[in-house]
Amino acid sequence: MLKKYKEPMFLLGIMAFAVFMLLEANNINVGRGRNPVGPIMWPRMVLGGMFLCSAILFVIDLLRIRRGVSLEVKKDDGESASTDDIATDKTMHPSRGLYTIIFLVAYLLLMPYVGFMVSTLALMFAYLLSLRIRAGQSALIAGISTAVITFLFPYVLSVPLPKGVGVFFELTKHIY
Repeated sequence: MLKKYKEPMFLLGIMAFAVFMLLEANNINVGRGRNPVGPIMWPRMVLGGMFLCSAILFVIDLLRIRRGVSLEVKKDDGESASTDDIATDKTMHPSRGLYTIIFLVAYLLLMPYVGFMVSTLALMFAYLLSLRIRAGQSALIAGISTAVITFLFPYVLSVPLPKGVGVFFELTKHIY
């Protein structure tokens, strides 16, 4: 009985965490600049989105439990898949988790020196390639994502991004 409520209870925990952090974020003393949105808007958006997504999943889970629908995974031939079958799926190779950790550490180490824009573009492109996404798609995804984030943070949310040092600082100071 309790096992079927495991996921909704977890989602309630996420919602409680989001509300707690939202209340804490509202206590942050941020000077008002010319931009009415200001840097406090980013935590509010993320935490509000976290709460909203968790609430939607919570309602979906409760409806699923009420209807007695299982979250059973089906194979291509229509049979139920076991956890072992899912774990041995070639798309979920354990090295992908290791790649993620390596790229995150490299990203954190490089960003102060080469800046946000260059490190995000280069490492996102390389990471997508490591996930076996074609080079053209990887370049497009990395380029558009970097451009959108580079515009949103400094101009819309008034959150500064690292500019790097030396030639990287000179490159990025004209952009943001």
